[in-house]
Amino acid sequence: MGNSAGYKDLEKTPGAHNYRVGPKESGAVEIIDLNGEWIKLSKVSMLPGRSAARSTDDISHYVIIAYTVQPGEGGEARIVNSQIQRVLVKGSEKPPSPISIYVNDKLIGSDNVKGYEPFAFDVPLGRLSAGDTVYIAYGCPEDSNPSTASLQFQIEVGD
Repeated sequence: MGNSAGYKDLEKTPGAHNYRVGPKESGAVEIIDLNGEWIKLSKVSMLPGRSAARSTDDISHYVIIAYTVQPGEGGEARIVNSQIQRVLVKGSEKPPSPISIYVNDKLIGSDNVKGYEPFAFDVPLGRLSAGDTVYIAYGCPEDSNPSTASLQFQIEVGD
C-alpha cells in the first residue's frame, strides 16, 4: 500500500464471472503472476494474494477497491451501510485478513478483527474534494490467513 506504481489492474477471467491478477488462460498450466495467484474479486466475494513472507517479490498483495471523487461531489464524507463478512479458514488459529481504509495516501484506519462475525466499519473520511481517492485494501499480512470475504459499503458525501 502507498506505492501505486506497484498496482496491477484486475483482468476478467475468461469464461467466469470474476476478476484476477494475471488470470489463468484456458489450457494454460501456470498462472501468469504467481504473487497474484490468489487475488480475486467477484460480485459476491474477494480473496487477497500472498503475504510478503510467501511471495517471491517480498511484498504483501492486497485486493484494493478505489473510488475517486468526481467534480461536484465534494464535502464531508463517510463510509455508511458497511459490512464485512469473512469466511473461516478451517483448521487455522490465525486471525482473518484485515481491511485498511485510506484517503489518498493517508491511513484513516484498519480493523483488528479477531473473528469471523459480520461487522460494520462505518467511519468518517473527512472533507473530500474532486480528485481525492478513497481506497479500501483487503490483504494478508504475515500474522493472518488469506480469507475470502464479502464486502459492502457506500460513500456518502455532503455538507
